[in-house]
Amino acid sequence: MDEETPAIVTYFSEVDDPRVVGRTDHRLIDIIVITICAVVAGADGWEEIADYAKNKEDLLRKFLELPSGIPTHHTVRRVIAAIDPESIRPCFVRWVQSLARLKTGDVIAIDGKTSRGSGSPARGKKPLHLVNAWSCDTGLVLGQVACHEKSNEITAIPELLDLLDVRGKIVTTDAMGAQKQIAQKVRDGGGDYVFLIKGSAGNIHQESVSLFAECRRRRWRGRTYDWYETQETGHGRKERRKYWIVEDDFTGEWWRDRVYRKNTWPDLKTLGVVQSWRTMNGVTSEETRYYLTSLGTDAEQLAKAVRGHWEVETKLHWVLDVSFREDENQSHVGHAAHNLGIIRKVALNMIKHAEGVTGSIKRRRRKAGWDDDTMLKIVMGVK
Repeated sequence: MDEETPAIVTYFSEVDDPRVVGRTDHRLIDIIVITICAVVAGADGWEEIADYAKNKEDLLRKFLELPSGIPTHHTVRRVIAAIDPESIRPCFVRWVQSLARLKTGDVIAIDGKTSRGSGSPARGKKPLHLVNAWSCDTGLVLGQVACHEKSNEITAIPELLDLLDVRGKIVTTDAMGAQKQIAQKVRDGGGDYVFLIKGSAGNIHQESVSLFAECRRRRWRGRTYDWYETQETGHGRKERRKYWIVEDDFTGEWWRDRVYRKNTWPDLKTLGVVQSWRTMNGVTSEETRYYLTSLGTDAEQLAKAVRGHWEVETKLHWVLDVSFREDENQSHVGHAAHNLGIIRKVALNMIKHAEGVTGSIKRRRRKAGWDDDTMLKIVMGVK
């Protein structure tokens, strides 16, 4: 190898090889890194991955050994599908942690996304649902855990939190993840939580609405609170948002209900409220959302957490669907869908954080496929 060893080779060399010892022609790390590089370059299927590798063998030999040359697409598919996600996932997390120098107060958004093409009705296989942890401050995907139903996010999120270092960070979830045991997991890890609650939460939501209404009715007298406002215009619309955060002892009528007295929310300190007004074509719509938080009364900090979580859809899920065509990928065999989900996120992290490579994600992938120097910057530039 002519170049220094890339970080992805170092970290992913720890993946357990599922094949029979002594009966393999290709090194596991070579197959994994070939797949990552091909996905970076725009490959969407197994044959495209092999085609890329055949055309770029000289480039790949700069950081891979390739003792038996380039594997066929059948070999790549079979091996990637056979790798245990429980083996590759910790390697991914350790690699990301070496990149993501998160600071105190950074926001980690946890949200799920269904890979619709991974389902197979003929085989009775439902689409794979991946719960992702995304760093709003660095733009890095920090980890993922798979489950087969969106409702199973409640059990998947604690498993994902076990992989992450949340000390000093703010963890956000949507309404599905607003659970006391998840809040406890975050607090045990030294982090804070900001959890959206909706009407389906029942008494908790009702009491939150009542608390906010009471504060406004009394003009916030006797309350420790803060507020922060933003206004934005663009794409033919105007948006105004007002963020409120109020401290409370949460001993109102519903909070004193038997269920919550037995198992109270850990370190629940403040209620966050976001009022938003959107005007488009002369019509204004209004929405109010409520959040349970362990934060202090800093409305701008609440705004950062809430806006960060909203960006998961546009900066992660949208990119995976549009730039990586994730929903169109129909990989049903073995663990292929799960492992490809990890590989796409490895590729996305590398593309976004390589020094000297600019443009949209789509444009950067094209450059990497066309230009070997660009690919080397992406592969070698992320330490």
